[in-house]
Amino acid sequence: MKLSKFTKYIICFFLLLWIGEKSILAKVHTDNLEFSITHKFLVKQLDDAGNIITKEVSGDDLQNISKESIEKVIKTLHLDNLATKLNWSKADITKLVNNLDESIDLSQFTNKLENLGNDYLKQFHHDYFKSSNAAELQGIIKNVDDLERWELLKKNPEDAFEIARENPSWEKWSKTNFFKNNTRLGRSLNDKIVSALKNKQGKLFDELAEVSGIPIKDLQKYDVLTEVPLETTGGFMKADIVLVLKGGPKKSIKDVIIIENKLSKTTAFTKRQKEGFGAILQNGKHTMKVKYSMKGKYSKIKDLIISKDKIYRFYDHGEDEIENVIIEKITKIK
Repeated sequence: MKLSKFTKYIICFFLLLWIGEKSILAKVHTDNLEFSITHKFLVKQLDDAGNIITKEVSGDDLQNISKESIEKVIKTLHLDNLATKLNWSKADITKLVNNLDESIDLSQFTNKLENLGNDYLKQFHHDYFKSSNAAELQGIIKNVDDLERWELLKKNPEDAFEIARENPSWEKWSKTNFFKNNTRLGRSLNDKIVSALKNKQGKLFDELAEVSGIPIKDLQKYDVLTEVPLETTGGFMKADIVLVLKGGPKKSIKDVIIIENKLSKTTAFTKRQKEGFGAILQNGKHTMKVKYSMKGKYSKIKDLIISKDKIYRFYDHGEDEIENVIIEKITKIK
C-alpha cells in the first residue's frame, strides 16, 4: 500500500515519540521520506566492584548478555532494596546472604527477616554482626528454619536445651544465649528490687516489713547498701543488698539485714554464698569481715554481725517482674 507524504510524516513523528518513551536511540533519514532506526538500550550491569552501573548496549549485543549476569543484577538490586528497607549497610546484607546455603529461596529468607519486626531485627543484627559470639551464629544460620530457631530462642530462651538436642549445631550458641538472657534478666530484677527498697515504700517494701516483723516506719530508717563484699572461708561473696541500721553505742551498727536476689526459686547459691550463709545458719549469729572498704559513710566499717533471722532471698519466676517477687527467709543451704 502506497502512503501519502503526510501519512509518512505522521508515522515518523509518532514513532519518534514511542522511541523516546522506551529510551531507545534512533537515527532518522528523511531523504525521500525513508528512514532507518538504530536501537540503543540502557542496560543495568555490575562493575568489577559489584556495583550496579548503567551501560548503553546495541540491540545486537543484547543477546550476548548471559542469564547469569542478569540474575546477578536482579539479586544485587534485591539486596540494595533490602538494605534500604532494613537500614543496614550493603556490606552487612551481602555478608549475611553469602553465608546462606546457595540452594535456599532468597526471597523467602528476606521476607522472614523483614517480618521479624523492628525490635527483633535490631537484636538479630547485633547478635549476627556485633556480639561476642557473632562468628558462631554466622556459621549456623543457613536458611529460613535457622532464622526461625534464632527467633524462637529470643522469645523463649528456656527452649535452648530442647533445640540443642534436636539440632546439635545449635547447642553451644543456644545455651550461651540462655545464660546471657538469664544474666540480663537477673541484673534487671536486681536493679528493680534495689530501687524499690531505696524508695522505702510500695508493695515490695511493705511485704519485707511484714515478713521481717519490722514496722514500716522502723524499716524506713535502714540504709540500703549494694554489692557488699563479705569474706567467707574460701574467699568472699558479694551480698546483693545489705540493709543497715545505725543506733548502737557510739553510732555503731545496730542491725543488719542481708538480701540475696535470685531470678527463680530454683536458681542455686554459689559456692561462696553457701559458705557465707551456711556459717550464719550454723552459728546463729556470725561476724563477717568486709573485704574492702565501702563508699560513703560506711567506709570505715570493717565487719558486720549478722543473725540467721535476718537473711532473706527474693526471687521471681524466671522473669524480671517485680510485682511477682517472692520474699522468704533463708533457712537452709543446698
